[in-house]
Amino acid sequence: MPLLKICGVTEIEKVQELSRYADYIGLIVDPAISSPRRLSVENAEKIVSAAKNRVKTVAVVASLKGVDLAAMLGVDVVQLHCDLDEDLIKQAVRRGLRVAPVLVARDHVVSEELIRDFLERVSNYLRYVEYVLIDGSKTLRPLETGLKLDLRTYRAFVELCRRYRLNPAVAGGVNVYNVELLLKLDLHVVDVSSGVESRPGIKDLSLVAELARKVRGSSYGSN
Repeated sequence: MPLLKICGVTEIEKVQELSRYADYIGLIVDPAISSPRRLSVENAEKIVSAAKNRVKTVAVVASLKGVDLAAMLGVDVVQLHCDLDEDLIKQAVRRGLRVAPVLVARDHVVSEELIRDFLERVSNYLRYVEYVLIDGSKTLRPLETGLKLDLRTYRAFVELCRRYRLNPAVAGGVNVYNVELLLKLDLHVVDVSSGVESRPGIKDLSLVAELARKVRGSSYGSN
């Protein structure tokens, strides 16, 4: 049964409810990332505090400044949403952070050679890696499934992650209507953001609950 990450969380008042369904919540804190879901340091601190002992927190970053912010906030994991930068991984590890490198795909299909090269480099830091995520770039349009990547690419990524003893996570247009396509894979984490929103940054708790039931089973979160 895969774990569930709800990313782009902005609402402090929903953290307790989200923690009923999610294993991770993601916060965009890095000024280098342009997003309507990016938080001020003050709001990020409040969300991290509200999440403590409830759900793991993930800071989504793309720069050393973002890594420093993540360390200051005391999050559990730093998700490196940028081209693979081994120095950035090392800097995060030096600050005592678990890391989640991201393979950002710029096309709907990614070759196994590219995936293998990425994972080979990430595997050098195996003991510090929480999970490895594949996601489509912001400019990549969704396919007919609503997903940003071809299912063959998701499958190859997951299978190769397992070979390298890395925990595979998938994102990119995931919602309540297409998540079951991904649940056929041997996933560690399903990562969702806009697929459970009423508008950017505003999480729809009914969609979160429905998604969690599909990921975890029909009775999940009913208590």
